[in-house]
Amino acid sequence: MTKGTWSLGRKLVCSFSLFFLLLALCGGLSIHLLRKAESRFQVTSATILPDMLALADLRQSLAEVRRMELRFMLGEDNNQSEDTQLVNQAIAQTQQQLDRYATRLVTAEQRQLFAELQQNWASYLPMTRALMEIKNQGDSQTA
Repeated sequence: MTKGTWSLGRKLVCSFSLFFLLLALCGGLSIHLLRKAESRFQVTSATILPDMLALADLRQSLAEVRRMELRFMLGEDNNQSEDTQLVNQAIAQTQQQLDRYATRLVTAEQRQLFAELQQNWASYLPMTRALMEIKNQGDSQTA
């Protein structure tokens, strides 16, 4: 055998070795990318989705407060105590939702936005109480 020529067996062994090496590299890269994707999916499923669900619950609670307030304001005077109780329950439920969501805050932006929400909520409640008091005193038109 001369220096410049390879036998058929040697060529086959080298080509199959190169093929399997490339195949192993592709497999290793695939496993690495799958693990990376899995870690991102875990972040999404463990953090982002529960946050979204908590926000949806909070939004629903806020809508329920508004709905109960409208029911109170537009309702008959003979149902006032029941409607007052429903408004108070909706407010308590919303406060619980706010407290629960406060434990999920991670970033500074989330904390800032939540502080604004709490500030708005704190200024909203006295107005609601004042309107309910006016309605309870029998002045529905002013309320």
